[in-house]
Amino acid sequence: MNRTPLRPAAIALALAATSSWVHAKVAEVEPNNRCAVAQSIGAAPGVSVSGEIAAGDVDFFRVTATPGKLLQVNLSAALGGGGTLADSIVGVFDSSCQQISQNDYAGPDMDSRALFRVPADGTVIFAAAGFPDFSFTGDTSELGTYSLKVLKAQAPYATGTVKDAVTGLPLPLNIGPVTLRRCDGPGYDICQTELMTLPVGADGSFALSLSGIDTGYYQLSTSPTGYATTYGTPFHYDGPETVIKEALKAKLLPVTVSAPTNCTRAAEGGDCEYTVTLTNITANAIDADVWTMVNANTSGGPYGTSTFMTGTALYTPAHVQLAPGTSTIVTQLLPIAGAPTGILSQGTVYVSKAGKPLATLGQLFFGFTVTADGATGMTEAQFAQRKQGQAWRMQAGRQARQTTQAAAPAPQVSFRGSLLNAETGQPVTDPAPPYASLYVCAAPGYALCTGYLKSVQVGLDGSFTMDMRRAPAGRYQFWALGTPGFDIGYSAAFDYDGKTAPAAVNFTLPPKHIEIANITACSNSDALPAGSKCSYGFDLRNTGTTARTLAFWTSDNVLPTGSPNNNTSFAVPGDGGQAQTLVTLQPGETRHIAKGLPQVTKLPAGAHLYPSLWLSTPDKPFEIWASDWIPTVNAVPAAAQP
Repeated sequence: MNRTPLRPAAIALALAATSSWVHAKVAEVEPNNRCAVAQSIGAAPGVSVSGEIAAGDVDFFRVTATPGKLLQVNLSAALGGGGTLADSIVGVFDSSCQQISQNDYAGPDMDSRALFRVPADGTVIFAAAGFPDFSFTGDTSELGTYSLKVLKAQAPYATGTVKDAVTGLPLPLNIGPVTLRRCDGPGYDICQTELMTLPVGADGSFALSLSGIDTGYYQLSTSPTGYATTYGTPFHYDGPETVIKEALKAKLLPVTVSAPTNCTRAAEGGDCEYTVTLTNITANAIDADVWTMVNANTSGGPYGTSTFMTGTALYTPAHVQLAPGTSTIVTQLLPIAGAPTGILSQGTVYVSKAGKPLATLGQLFFGFTVTADGATGMTEAQFAQRKQGQAWRMQAGRQARQTTQAAAPAPQVSFRGSLLNAETGQPVTDPAPPYASLYVCAAPGYALCTGYLKSVQVGLDGSFTMDMRRAPAGRYQFWALGTPGFDIGYSAAFDYDGKTAPAAVNFTLPPKHIEIANITACSNSDALPAGSKCSYGFDLRNTGTTARTLAFWTSDNVLPTGSPNNNTSFAVPGDGGQAQTLVTLQPGETRHIAKGLPQVTKLPAGAHLYPSLWLSTPDKPFEIWASDWIPTVNAVPAAAQP
């Protein structure tokens, strides 16, 4: 019997007819815009669905698959030829609608592609969305059609697990994603550039498509809440056949910091002290340093902001011995003597190995307001709410008055005053008249108001008028800042009863006489070989007519450090020790100062050190006269030794 050989195309059709991987095409059926009402489209792999994102829309689909199997979902639209949606996002969820993967862009020929491992119950839910709807709620600006397919995982990809290093169990959900980092080259301990993050599943697994990235060196990391940052081994991405497997073992932070108390003054108008509780959760004794970095965005000083370090004293960390499994109460000094009440600031308590500020073991953020009694502490959330709430209170008060007085026009009420040069008594007109900015106080009696409201430009004669007919009763203050050649000027805080205009508010703008110029950093600071020394220099000028004595220090912010806490911030006086460094400048004097940057030789390859220079009145770190950035130091792998 004669047999006619099949052509290749016919063979392909015959195989397709019997293949279990042929995609069963399904059409989208609304409503499917919530995870709970996801449309069921069959078994995976081997299923696809076509759909459309309309205004306010997001589409959810449910499939069943073999538990533990590694699959991928491709969302093809304008880039991949599967539809008209210009910018797509795909999300992957388990049966309880807990997100387990996500992708926005997977390369020039594929809109979105996400890998995932099928959960234990065999149910997977997908979300198709338009940019920028990363929360999959329908908040999109991109509309159009698409095609979604579920198939076997295809290289390139990275898979792995994040588990507790001691118990071997998965970590609690939603305490930290996995991050893909790009290295600047080979030999790095830490890769700095974050490319993307993805959630970790309930079983501790993760899967990440590597499509769309360039050939080079990369690293996976995770920073779960309460755990030390964990870095995987850097790997080289060779191309589309690359498959990476990584097991990230997370360790709890060795030291927890908790229970900050309010800061209480020992004497009226003096400094205050507060305490925190340190707990060593390990089975080993820890010899530790403890300090607080203060970052005051509104300090009430001539420069307006301040960043400094304090511990048992200014610049001096507390030293403690932490026995295994025990807690210790540590006292910290807050140098607020002479600082105006009303300062809204933030502090971060750091714990490091003794003498090694880069080897941080734990930290705690808190906010505080300087008061007559000391400093009232607040949580990070409360601090954010306080900063936002100052302006909101003003707006809410204005709206309330508008509502109650809608039937009758409000009487004209204006805040008036003058702003003059503090030394000449003349109006400031060069290069242009400054602005008088109105601030509201967070509480009655404060000397410094920190909630910005509005500004008005001062006239050529130094006078200003601000319409305040809808302003509620409260405590207010005028600032003048940002004028070239001048420090910040502050009026005295004043009270307004909501009805009668206050007396004229007259205040002055002090000329700036302390100047920093010609800052230089070490050679190759943008690519300093790890282990190298580094110094900086600057010119300090006194353009005034009186001698000035100033304290100066550098504030150093380092990340990533490679330590359990993975970031640190500390300050070092100009002489590199823990005692206040003073410099006295005679009238008209310019002095060049050169100093080494401490700890720079300890930076791991991949770390970045962000130093800044600060000068204040001695013993008054909130009263800053000048500050400037020192060029960033980027540590790179040291050259190979012959």
